[in-house]
Amino acid sequence: MSNAKHTPIPWRIERQSNGLHAVCADLAKRHGGSTPFSLATDIRVANAEFIVRACNSHADLLEALRRLEAAGPCELDDPESPTWVFAREQIAKAEGQE
Repeated sequence: MSNAKHTPIPWRIERQSNGLHAVCADLAKRHGGSTPFSLATDIRVANAEFIVRACNSHADLLEALRRLEAAGPCELDDPESPTWVFAREQIAKAEGQE
């Protein structure tokens, strides 16, 4: 895992002349005029790791939120309930702490 920090969010998709590219908002300002392809390798690796964590965590984070939404008051009041345990596990996974 890279020690570099990924490019700050929010990110967006922009159509370029050669197709679609995922680009970071204000990328040029944040990286001194660099394009996604000319960024330092460590930043590109950090961006890729962030994308993989976000994509791999998406469904589980939604499931955790759905469980919290469906939980009754007693379960929500208990920080050790299965719903809260699952939610904390998914947060850790999304943060790369598996």
